[in-house]
Amino acid sequence: MTLWLLETQTVEDESKSVWNVLLEQQIYCIILLVGTVKIFQSPSWEATLSSFFWYCKSGFAILLFYFNRKYCAYYSFLCFVFAFLFLQPRYRGPSNVVQLSRDDFQELVLSSKENRRNIWIVEFYVPWSEQVKTLDSLVAKLSLEYNNDILCFGKLNLASYPDIGMEFGIDTQSSTKVIPTFIVFERGKERQRVPCLDHRGMAVPKEVWRMKKSELVSALQLDHYVFISKMSK
Repeated sequence: MTLWLLETQTVEDESKSVWNVLLEQQIYCIILLVGTVKIFQSPSWEATLSSFFWYCKSGFAILLFYFNRKYCAYYSFLCFVFAFLFLQPRYRGPSNVVQLSRDDFQELVLSSKENRRNIWIVEFYVPWSEQVKTLDSLVAKLSLEYNNDILCFGKLNLASYPDIGMEFGIDTQSSTKVIPTFIVFERGKERQRVPCLDHRGMAVPKEVWRMKKSELVSALQLDHYVFISKMSK
């Protein structure tokens, strides 16, 4: 009887061990699959690294949950603490994006004077948005590549000028999906925006910060403005 109980216990332990191994492999495969898809959708290498580390931490937390929930709770708490203490830094590299004040926006962008640049692409943002931080490096690179005689890039902080956000129908709440918003102005008039407006004049929620370089270039028609600049010379 004792021998039978020992054999039964051994079989149960082996079954549990095999189940844990299979579960661990399944978790790794799912995280690898989802993470690969998300990483290739990232707009920049900084966002790619951020996504990679996030999925690594998430996968480790899931594994801890199945093997030791107490350690999982400790680990998750530490991750949240570090996430709040060490926020993603803003981009500090080279850029041709002009930081606009209210007066600058009125004088440089909304003015239709002939001695001003005809076309402005203005990024409306709030400084606390992680989506804006993710897209900063890409916008800076686009400004260096596409800035020319008729096209200029600018950015306006809606946290400092919320009335301008209301004027252009841009929601700045923490749950918003329309930050950042890019608006193309030609001779002081809005020509298009990303994300675009629907038939009711409401912004269509779109995660602009997930757009790749080619998608943002196409949405803002940057190649078209480069062509116009060359033809005007």
